Amino acid sequence: MAAAPAGSSRKSSGKFGVRNRPSGASSRLPKSSPRPGGGKSTQSRAKVGADAPPGVPIGPSVDHLANALGILGNNKTVSVLETKDGSRRTIAYDPGVVAALRAMFPMGKIYPFRLAGTVIPYPTDGSGNILATTSFSPAVASFPEWAGCAALFDEVVLVKARWTLVGGASALKNIGIVVGYNPNNVSNTPATTTAVANLSDSECLSSYSTTPRILVKSVRIPKGRAWAETTIPAVASPPAGCVGSIDMANGGASGTVSSNYFYAFLEIVVKFRNRI
Repeated sequence: MAAAPAGSSRKSSGKFGVRNRPSGASSRLPKSSPRPGGGKSTQSRAKVGADAPPGVPIGPSVDHLANALGILGNNKTVSVLETKDGSRRTIAYDPGVVAALRAMFPMGKIYPFRLAGTVIPYPTDGSGNILATTSFSPAVASFPEWAGCAALFDEVVLVKARWTLVGGASALKNIGIVVGYNPNNVSNTPATTTAVANLSDSECLSSYSTTPRILVKSVRIPKGRAWAETTIPAVASPPAGCVGSIDMANGGASGTVSSNYFYAFLEIVVKFRNRI
């Protein structure tokens, strides 16, 4: 039998019927074209949403998907995202979405996370004195991302904390303070300056300066601390979770009544895990 002219169609019968295709054509499906310079194909990148505009967090995408499916209800978990430019975005997740996200973090694995707090002012009281405590507990201190993390995990434990104090505006002078790490405190304010001075690593700082004075205290928690439930993230006795604080009190001269002589910034590193 004479061969068919080039470019003509020919019939090929098979188990599932008859189809026509150009002579010499491959039966394989064409592969997606690779990106210039190598890397994953455009088709693969589309599957993971890599074509989304840069800077868009994953959270809103999950929220939009939930809205599209119509599963958002009234009992939502609210999370606050901070962008690089300092702005904040609040996102609310339905319990069904939270349950789906929790499934991504199986039992038996540990997930470290850094929580950054908001700026903490330390005002003097009605007598011009300062007696204050800064708790490491997310239930006491303000960490914008805590609510979202607590909804995803069952247990938490503190790994380390860093507390940065700034003071010494030129208009506010002549007040000295003593600060120290209190390992078993959750939220109790120190009763006296002596109580803070007796803490093992207490340090002194004076606001008498025309330029800001900075004091940084870093705390690393010894291994073996017990885990605490995210519903009660700090337990004083026996110490568990995120128990601990930085205590502060002024010594010597008092300051101006109701004035902010010092400000601090707190950040902690914790570990999360799920029981079930």
